Formats: sequence, structure tokens, C-alpha cells
Amino acid sequence: MTVSIRRATPSDYDAIDDVVREAFGPDEGPAVATMVRSIRTGEFVCPDHELVAEEDGQVVGQVCLSGTPVRAQDGTVGTITMLSPLAVRPGSQGTGIGSALVRAVLHAATHDGVPFVVLEGSPQYYGRFGFGRAAAYGLHLPIPDWAPPEVAQILVLDSGAPVPAGQVAYPAYVP
Repeated sequence: MTVSIRRATPSDYDAIDDVVREAFGPDEGPAVATMVRSIRTGEFVCPDHELVAEEDGQVVGQVCLSGTPVRAQDGTVGTITMLSPLAVRPGSQGTGIGSALVRAVLHAATHDGVPFVVLEGSPQYYGRFGFGRAAAYGLHLPIPDWAPPEVAQILVLDSGAPVPAGQVAYPAYVP
């Protein structure tokens, strides 16, 4: 089987919805699929940074980067880049497709001068890509009460770029 990673196109959107719904399951999948569609049409969209994994002509995975507001400690509001979500069709999970998608989107971000990427996710999974605790930089993500604080993570892609300490405020379409 051949897997390729490429930029998502509008003809992929229905397949991406299916992959996201399947990957996140019946409880969360519909809301996350709606969120992905909202990211595409929202003010913080990064269209060059939505990628799909295609296996034998079928979309089996998706990842995207988008902007999200951050309120610095001095009250100024800026925008940072966030990875959300990563989804791989259940039958293709554990095959390296998710890792390939993450590496590809981080490579594109580095190439395009993105200084750092934040996310909410498994430290064990994302740690292999170099992600670490966002709180170490004074950056706080609005994680659910039940989640441990280490799920709020950051990867600094440009060591010379300052990370704005402050509170991330997800756009309204992020559940």
C-alpha cells in the first residue's frame, strides 16, 4: 500500500469529515469534524497547512495548523499557531501515518517561518516530535479540568523567536 501526504483540497473535505468522525468516535467525532470545517472558514485559517494522508487513493488521515489568539500578560493580544486536530482512520492507526502527518506539517511550518506550534495532546505521543510543556514558557492553554496540565504543549521551531507568555483563548468554534 502506498501512502502519500499532500495539501488538502476542497474535494477532500467530505472524506476528511468521515476520517475525523471515525477517529474521534461517535461521542466526539461529529463536534470535531464541525470544528475542522469551522477552522477552514474562520479568521485564523492556514490553508497551506492542512494536510491529508492518502492511501491507495483514499483519505485516511488529516492534520492542520491554524491560528489562535493569545492574551499576553501585558494585555496585548496576538496570534499563535496551533496544531489541531490530528486524525487517522481507525483501520490505519498504528501504521505511522499520524507521525508522518505531524512531521510533514511541522516541516511546512518551519519552512514558512512559523516560530512555534502549540497543541493539546498526549505528551507521550507528541514528545517524540520535541513538544514539551507550554507552561514552561508561561503559556497556558484552556485544557479541560479532567486533563493533566502536561497536555498543553509547545514546540519551538525558531529558537530566536520569543514565546508570548499568556493565556491562549481558543476561537469560538473550538469546543
